[in-house]
Amino acid sequence: MTSNRRPSVYLPTREYPSEQIIRTAKTNILLDQEHMDLEGESSALPHRRSHRQTAHTCTRTLK
Repeated sequence: MTSNRRPSVYLPTREYPSEQIIRTAKTNILLDQEHMDLEGESSALPHRRSHRQTAHTCTRTLK
């Protein structure tokens, strides 16, 4: 089934540099979580880290 509607277009309300990247809300949430994890890892003692943080760190180093 085809649609005759026009696709949604982003119309900026302010002038921004052309290289600006528009991120989706999901991307913002993932990046915020990543920043919180990194901040938590840098301030937490190794024996106090949760299993999730340790597994996350190991997965990242293998990439």
